Amino acid sequence: MKNIFIEELILATKKNKNICLIVNDLGFGMIEPFAKKFPLPELIESLEYWYAYTKKQITFEYIVWEGVNDLMEDIQALVRLCKRIPSKVNIIQYNPIEGSSMKQANQTVIDAYISVLTKSRISVTYRRSRGLDIDAACGQLANKGDVK
Repeated sequence: MKNIFIEELILATKKNKNICLIVNDLGFGMIEPFAKKFPLPELIESLEYWYAYTKKQITFEYIVWEGVNDLMEDIQALVRLCKRIPSKVNIIQYNPIEGSSMKQANQTVIDAYISVLTKSRISVTYRRSRGLDIDAACGQLANKGDVK
């Protein structure tokens, strides 16, 4: 393992099995700088180690964007990951940010994610936004004026 964060995660796991681990980026390198800094194959390797050592389920925070991860193959990739590493998925409604081209996927796609994950016996929840109507939903206030 080359990545210092991943090595530190493993060391922290050895010291304390009571770590709550939530992964909120699943390889969207074109969107999130996190994925460039922590490549998905290395992250998955560390998550497998973490689970093997702690036997604790991992929570994936997941946003479904239009044109990014809204195809059936994206759903199947998430299912494969969740089968590889015991986990649950929190699908989070995307809150549009003024000036950003990113858009929440269509509700039928969200429903497909929920259906396929559920049929695959993977625990899934869908967190809907509050405050969207007044631009006060999660991420909107903090990012207001920051999008370029």
